[in-house]
Amino acid sequence: MKATSICDGPQDKEPGEHAQGGNMRRPDLLGGSSKVFSSGLWGSCEMYTQLCRDLASGGAIVVAIEHEDGSGLHAVDGTSGQRIAYVRPPNGSDPRVFRRPFLETRAEELRHAAAALASAAGQQAGAPAAAEERPGAEALAALLRCGDPDRMLLVGHSFGASSAVGFLRRLRERGEPCPYKGVLLMDFWSECLEEADFARPQVPVAMLLSEEWQRSPKLVAGLRALAEACGDRMQAAAVCPGTRHQWVSESHLFLPARVLRRIGIMGPAEHARSYRATARAALLAAEQLLAAGGGGGGADASAEGAAAARLRAELAEVDREAVRLFE
Repeated sequence: MKATSICDGPQDKEPGEHAQGGNMRRPDLLGGSSKVFSSGLWGSCEMYTQLCRDLASGGAIVVAIEHEDGSGLHAVDGTSGQRIAYVRPPNGSDPRVFRRPFLETRAEELRHAAAALASAAGQQAGAPAAAEERPGAEALAALLRCGDPDRMLLVGHSFGASSAVGFLRRLRERGEPCPYKGVLLMDFWSECLEEADFARPQVPVAMLLSEEWQRSPKLVAGLRALAEACGDRMQAAAVCPGTRHQWVSESHLFLPARVLRRIGIMGPAEHARSYRATARAALLAAEQLLAAGGGGGGADASAEGAAAARLRAELAEVDREAVRLFE
């Protein structure tokens, strides 16, 4: 796992202004919360550095998992130190069959991440250090002690969103409570999941979508199936017009916009404006997911309903050209 630090800067900045060179801190929204981020196929924890910084900018701790399932662009085995190569699916393979072992591995990683954060938050300052403590371990331990195990959220993009939904299924099958108080799904990919994955979750859910996802009939069918399964647990869903699937990743920072559009990575929307709105929407979703999730007391129907209404109203006012409610 890798963690960003708490972003500490002037409070008059808006979410997403990291991309413009500024810092932003909103302790009134998310102070003490922790978020675990799960990346998509051909991704890595480094490929979402900017997004994780903005998710942390409310005064939260963000841990981006380096998944060791072979679905990422880069990963290193935490035990052997060996590089883990990307595992390509065979031609004509069914993603529901091929990706099942990957989802199983990721579910365990998400479970261990939550347990590790809860354990770190409960450690006392000055606890004995590990025998092979890495540089900066003491500072990281001090940071993680600031977390609240009753205020954890799970965030995923693409296959990372699929992994979050698959994780919730495994908890249901085992009869285990969810350690996360809510889940934020970004471009949820349904094609790798089975029918049994689509069920009412234990915690509230919110979705953010690129326009590319919203324009695909097959993907929209999966999104609607999940929303129907979630029922009143689906707090809100919004789409970011003019964006493509990679709009929340570092790929949009690698080359000039005209080149990225020509090769099909960036959509026609002005990226800086669209990203600022997306980051703002993600923070608002996180705030209301925590409010709906009950902060340690479990989800309450009235709290969920009130949080959902607030979130929809707030998303509608973020930037009407850059974020629209998905109905």
